[in-house]
Amino acid sequence: MYQLYTDELRRVLTVAQRHAVQRQLDAVCVEHLLIALIEYGRGPVEEAFFALNVTPSEAGAQCELIAVQPVAGSVEEARSLPYTPGAGRVLHLCLDEVRQLRNNFIGSEHLLLALLRHLDDPWAEPELASEYLERLGVDLRRLREELLSHIPADADPPARKQREIIRGLPPIPQMDWWPGK
Repeated sequence: MYQLYTDELRRVLTVAQRHAVQRQLDAVCVEHLLIALIEYGRGPVEEAFFALNVTPSEAGAQCELIAVQPVAGSVEEARSLPYTPGAGRVLHLCLDEVRQLRNNFIGSEHLLLALLRHLDDPWAEPELASEYLERLGVDLRRLREELLSHIPADADPPARKQREIIRGLPPIPQMDWWPGK
C-alpha cells in the first residue's frame, strides 16, 4: 500500500510523526495528521483550507493553545512511532476514499477525506482534532464539500506517469526455458 502513496502524502505523514516526537508522545494521533495536512497539504487540500480561511500560521497558533503539552525531558531524534487506533483507522479509511474517487494513488486529499469521515463518525472516540477544527471555525461537512469540489474528476498523476514509463520500455523477451525445469 505504501507504494501507492504520493510523495506529498509521505511528506505529510513524516511531518505528523515529527509533531508527535516533538511533543514526546508514544504515538501519532489524529490531530498530528490534521496539523500536518494544514501545514504541508498541497493542491486540493490547500485550496479547501484556504477557501475556509484556514492558513498554516493561524492553525499553528490555535494548535499551540490546545496541544498536549510535552512531557519533561529531552526531545528524541526522529524515530518512527506507531499510530493511535484513531489515526490507524483514518489511514485505513483512505482506501475507501480512493475506491470512491476511483483513483490509483493515495494522496493527501484522501487522507483529509478519511480524517473528516472519522471525526464525523458518532461511534468513534472523541478526538482532539475535532476541538482543533472547531476553534478554527471549520465545519466538517463544509470542508469535505470544499475539498471534493477541488479534486479533479480525472486526477490520477501516478498512474498516468506509470503508463508513460511502461510505454517507453522495450517488450519483454520470451523465454524458452524456465529455471528448475
